[in-house]
Amino acid sequence: MRFISRACIIVNRAVASPSVFVAGLKEKLAEMETFRDILCGQIDTLQGFFDQCAQSASAATALAGRYSALLGAFSNVIEPEQLMRLVYMLFGRELA
Repeated sequence: MRFISRACIIVNRAVASPSVFVAGLKEKLAEMETFRDILCGQIDTLQGFFDQCAQSASAATALAGRYSALLGAFSNVIEPEQLMRLVYMLFGRELA
């Protein structure tokens, strides 16, 4: 019932003064376009964030794989402390 009464009010306004009704519609359309532009900007920002997260996750996975390969390759040959020194040296860090 409420929807029907609102629809009747809109139709009555459109019939009574079409120019005011059209101006109101143009204003609403402009508001919707502004809102769309804001949302698109936020979506682009979020997509950039997700892309960076995906790159970081891929890099971390690759690093873990290399570390596991080193552990597997040298675990029977080198002492664990020497292996850790080698890993830190390869990745540009010093053992504290």
